[in-house]
Amino acid sequence: MGRATRVCNPSGSFYEEFQTREDVLIAVYDRIQDEAAAAIMAALEQLDPRFDITAAMTAVLAAYLQSVGSDPYRAKVAFIEVVGVSERMERHRRERRHSWGTVLESLVVPAVTAGGRVRGGPGLSTSALIGAINGLAHEWLLADPRPPVEALVEVLVPVAVALIETP
Repeated sequence: MGRATRVCNPSGSFYEEFQTREDVLIAVYDRIQDEAAAAIMAALEQLDPRFDITAAMTAVLAAYLQSVGSDPYRAKVAFIEVVGVSERMERHRRERRHSWGTVLESLVVPAVTAGGRVRGGPGLSTSALIGAINGLAHEWLLADPRPPVEALVEVLVPVAVALIETP
């Protein structure tokens, strides 16, 4: 999912690796997204085929949100700081969202329910789920006190399940 990104070039300096602050932001954003993808892949490998769709989606969404939300600063970069920075950053965010859509459609849904597929054709349902995650994570970051990540999972699982058609 996405390209591997180094945050610093081990053989050179920070300034050789990044030309602009936007380059740094993209590298940090990609690292957060790549680590979240790895957390989802690990969760998918551990899914028990006896799980029902709700339990499976709970495991997947918990893996994602625990990765991104493990530190509020990571979540802030992933959901707030990257928004509206530039046309280049918006294109990059959209590419990453499309990559997440592919992961959801081709890996997550088949793993959580045999023969399942997303409603509305490629891109629509995954965009709805990604939008729900982004909006909820933004509100979570602004909440005081901030609820546990599990509260976000509890809200998002029914949304995710409703977007999946089962045979």
